[in-house]
Amino acid sequence: MNVSPAVWSVLQVLGKQGVSYFAFLILSYTLEPKHFGVLAMAMAWVGFINVFAEIGFGAAIIQKDEIHNGHLNTTFLVNVAIGLVLLLIGIGLSRVAAWFFNTPEVQPVLAVLSFGFFINALSLTQVAYLQRNMQFKKLAIRDLIASILGGFTAVLLALNDFGVWSLVAQSMTVYAVSSILIWCYSSWKPGVKDVSILYIKELWPFSSKIFQFNIFKYFAQNTDLLVVGYLLDSTVLGYYTFAFRMVVFPFTTLVGAIGIYLFSKFSRMQTDVLSVKDHFLQLLKKINSVVCPPLILLAFWAHAYIPMIFGERWHPALEIFPVMALVAFLQSNISPIGNIMKALNKPDWLLKWSILIAGMVGLSMSFGARFGLYGVAFSLFLSYTIGLFINYFILHKLVAFSWADCMNLSKFVIVPILVIYALIVGGKMVFDIYPLSVFLLFLLGIPGIFFVNYLVRK
Repeated sequence: MNVSPAVWSVLQVLGKQGVSYFAFLILSYTLEPKHFGVLAMAMAWVGFINVFAEIGFGAAIIQKDEIHNGHLNTTFLVNVAIGLVLLLIGIGLSRVAAWFFNTPEVQPVLAVLSFGFFINALSLTQVAYLQRNMQFKKLAIRDLIASILGGFTAVLLALNDFGVWSLVAQSMTVYAVSSILIWCYSSWKPGVKDVSILYIKELWPFSSKIFQFNIFKYFAQNTDLLVVGYLLDSTVLGYYTFAFRMVVFPFTTLVGAIGIYLFSKFSRMQTDVLSVKDHFLQLLKKINSVVCPPLILLAFWAHAYIPMIFGERWHPALEIFPVMALVAFLQSNISPIGNIMKALNKPDWLLKWSILIAGMVGLSMSFGARFGLYGVAFSLFLSYTIGLFINYFILHKLVAFSWADCMNLSKFVIVPILVIYALIVGGKMVFDIYPLSVFLLFLLGIPGIFFVNYLVRK
């Protein structure tokens, strides 16, 4: 049976993140909130340094109509050189990160994780090559094997009281296994033939915009971790990370998996913007049909199963589960639009959008941190609410997204938000959500789910 590249694209990310998520659930039962907070602090710095690991060449290889072996060989050598430099920089900045978060435990964690820069650099070009050629099956198998071995390593160490180092070992195992397997699966092998600075100059106009976008994308995606870690502490960051991984992560992973395929597909369709729009609108309706029901359930079942499964130590994180459900829904609708901007050769638009959303998230969350964990989560929701309508305007400019399209799409976006928000506000203001949340679920949640699905499928 032939499986389409789109399916393998989704399986690639879902398999990888699904295994990682399952390991996270087991580790949440074993480890303390502070352990996740320390890792989140270190990974926030790793994420920033990692922005410089590829400087957009992979995206340029995927987007470009025609490439030669020289493009691949040249970018491979550049990526490896950058990876080695970032390894040294990461080790050097580990003490700075520990000072920034006022958490000494971050220093050795970041120093070890920095070796991942060089290991990952050995596979960046091969990944871009396989994505360009829609060979997502190989990527899916590779990521699934690496994630299983990484998760097994982490659980084994956590059960033997290695604490945060079990999480570090998980990341390093995934890096190493992924790089080894990509060399086995890729038909292209790097060499020194045809290496030339001319290929870098040819790719740079597009890749430089993606590189700049990735810098601000980092801040947009990690400002929450930086703000919570800096203004609050590692334990609160652990609660925030737990809620994010439980509620937001599964849905953004699903949409991200689809986005990888969309970038390759829309890049091949970039001369027909109307077809791009039609495909995108149909996709968004399907996405909302999938994500809305479980998000509503997550918002109101969490208080019942989280303490029972993971223990009372995670109870403070339950406060923000409903708000994080709204954030997950908004991100699921915003994320695919970035792939359209890249595919239609508008990296400068993507850059401006990333600067804007990073600024909004940073300012709002800095203010929201004054009100603790809930204030941070709610400020994130407000930022992405504004960002959704900004993205509608971007679609109008890119693919002639009309007012009629907006109104037609709004019932798949705004109505679900209002349903979720009504349940949150109603529960908190009228029924004191936690003692009577199960009653609310059946009174309002189930009809709301059917109503949303009716609108989506109509």
